This record gives sequence, C-alpha cells and structure tokens, in this order.
Amino acid sequence: MFAPSLRPLRSVPRPDDWWAVVVGTPIAVSLVVPRPVFVVVLVVAATLLTIRRSREVTRRAPYYSAGFATLITLVALTAAASLLANPITGHGVRLLMQMTMVAWVVWALGGLPPSVRRASVVGAAAGIGAVAAGTAALLEVGLLGARRADGAVGNAIVFGDLALVFGAVAWMLLPRRTWAIAAAVGAVTASVLSASRGGWLAIPILVGVALVERRRRGQPLHVARLAVGAVALLALAVTIGGGVPVQRLVATVDDVTRYVGAEPPSAPTGTSVGARFEAWRAALDAFSDRPALGVGWGNLQQTFADQVSDGGRHPRIATFTHAHHQLLGTLASSGIVGATALVALLAIPFRWCWRVWRRPPDTTTASATAASGLMVLGGFAVFGLTEAILDNVVALGVFGLLTGWLLHVLDDPGDEMNGRVDVAGHEVSASPGDRTPRSSSGT
Repeated sequence: MFAPSLRPLRSVPRPDDWWAVVVGTPIAVSLVVPRPVFVVVLVVAATLLTIRRSREVTRRAPYYSAGFATLITLVALTAAASLLANPITGHGVRLLMQMTMVAWVVWALGGLPPSVRRASVVGAAAGIGAVAAGTAALLEVGLLGARRADGAVGNAIVFGDLALVFGAVAWMLLPRRTWAIAAAVGAVTASVLSASRGGWLAIPILVGVALVERRRRGQPLHVARLAVGAVALLALAVTIGGGVPVQRLVATVDDVTRYVGAEPPSAPTGTSVGARFEAWRAALDAFSDRPALGVGWGNLQQTFADQVSDGGRHPRIATFTHAHHQLLGTLASSGIVGATALVALLAIPFRWCWRVWRRPPDTTTASATAASGLMVLGGFAVFGLTEAILDNVVALGVFGLLTGWLLHVLDDPGDEMNGRVDVAGHEVSASPGDRTPRSSSGT
C-alpha cells in the first residue's frame, strides 16, 4: 500500500501527554457515542484547554490556528446578521449555538501543550475513530441486519463521510504501517456499509493527495495493491452490505435519468436524488428573492413548504430543514454575506496548508500534516455538494477540532515542525541519515 514512512511513536511519555487523551477523545468516540455525549466530551475538552490557556504563558500568537478561530466566528456572525432580514427560528438558534461552541473549541486549542502538537498524536486519534467506525458498521450491518450503518450519529451520510476523513488523516500521519492499514480498512468499511454515495465522491481526492505525497517522497505507488483493494471493497459491498451500496449506485443513475425533463410534483422529482435537485432549485429561488442576507438561519423548511404549497416543488422537500447542499443552503439562509464567510472558512485554511505542502518534502512531518489538512478541507468541500454537512453538530465539531489541531501542528514552532526532531523524537542533524535519540526528558 502507500502507507507513510513515518517513524514509530516515542516510547517515553512526557508529563503533558495526558492532554492527548483530552483532545483526542472527542474525535475517537465521535461516531460511536450519542450526539449529546459527544457534545459533553467536546465541551469538557474545551473547558480544560481554556483553563490551561489562561494559566500558561503563550510563546507566540499562532497565526494559522487563531485565523481559523476567527473564520468560524465570522460564519457565526453572518448567521446573527440574518436577524436584520428575518428572525432566526429554533432550528437556526441551534445552528448558531453549534457554530459558537466550535469557535470556542478552536480558540481553546491555543492551550495545547507542545507535546500534543504532534502529527502522530492527531493520527492516533483519527485512527481510533476510523477503527471504531468500521467495527460499529460491521456490527450494525453484519450482525444486527441494519440496511445502512450510521453508528451513534443517527445519520448514515455523516457517519460514512467522517469515517473517510479519519481514515485519510490516520493513513497520512500514523507512524506504523500496520496501524495505518487498520485505520484505512476501518474507514472504508464504515463508508461502504453506510452507503453514503456523496461521500464516495471525495475518495479520488483523498487517494490522489496520498499518492502525490508518496510520490513526492520518492516512494512506490503500488497501483496493483490499490486494484486489489478496490476488488475487496466491491466484495464487501456485495456480501456483508447485502448489495445495498451497489443498489444505491445504480439507483443514482436511474434517478438522474428519470429526473431530466420531469416536472414537479411527478414521481421522478420525489426520488432520493430527485428530491435533492428539488431542494437545490428551491434554495436558489429563495436566494434570488433575498440575495443579500437570505431568509434567515432555520427558515429553509418554511420556505420549502411555501414553494411546495404553490405547486412549484415536490412535497417531499416540505420536511427538509436544509438544502442537502452546503453552499446553496447557505446562500438561501444567509445570502451572499454568509456564503462568502463559508467559502473563506474552507478556502483560507486550504491555502495555508497548500503553501506548506508546496515546499520540498523533508525529514519532518510538515508535508504529511499539510496534506492531511488538504484532505480534511477538500473532503468537507466535496461532502457539502450533497449534504449540509456542517449543519450537523458532530460533523461541525469534528471539522473544527480536527482542522484546528492540524493547523496548530503546522503552527507550532517546536522541534518537530522546524526540523530538529522527527516524529519519533530523534534529533535531526545536517545529514538525514544521522539521527541521535533524544533523552527521556526531551532535552
């Protein structure tokens, strides 16, 4: 396979290593615990980090991570700005609270101790999350007979999408090949058994970044092994998945074909794919009516219901609380102002990671960390093409925490990022092949 050639995790713990558990637990358990539990775990982590941040002397203001917290706050402010146009409803209030909470979480990451700002620690948290998701998916579909795996998230799309992100990050950052393979297998298993078709659109991006990173390091691509893996995935979908993933792929083509030329409220416009097209068109109509600030967060369901009652859309979308498209839903809810903030939320961190990734690869983990950031941001951008992924509290929390943590790793002026120490904790001399182990005290 194309597992990263990172060195093993160091065996001697540092005093602050327990913070890895504090920060990593929300990611590791996000897909296998109920949403309220996830929120509690996330808030506890943010609270502890806030306390530490207030007590510690900050060495410098982190550029990437502070900017990311500002971007999330900007999105929350655009939601509040929609009050100028329309009141925010109960659903909108929940979205605003979620966004505000995640902005706090990202800000609190400024309290991360240096020992936790390490690529391998992020990879370990994501790897545990990927393996947990794959195990849960096998139990749900293979043992309990569920049609689609959704873990404890209650949403198969979000479950499958986040599992892919975890697997990609773990694949890039875990130091041992066996760990990376286990995480990748768990992630793909969860994705396949969730039958999340929109998430599968991101696979070429995730695999492509991994292949390019491997090639940049002068490592073989192992295309034959990739082909074997693809065949194994197909077998998994047909056997344990009961053919549901394959059926959904076939249904996608059929739904699109039937939708072309159909008019609501005819049956083709009410299929799974057809209803999404209807919601997208309804969102564009809402945006055209209120282009500046939109109809207000949380008001899309009423807007869709009004269009259905006028006979312009299929009745199925009358119960939709979002547009099944992140950008179109944001345009409808908060207009150009909100859409600009959303694009900045993804594009600016992407640019930061891209700048680091374009540098020549070296003995540190900076390149792999930047590639992981590109995977997370690119993945969420693709997920948003078929789902309002950031409207889900688990997905939003994972996005903020995982992206913010990766940016802190890139931001950190410590030994691992500036090339003095590799991921194993070995001092890097002028000659890449000459490494001297550090002492257990880290000095």
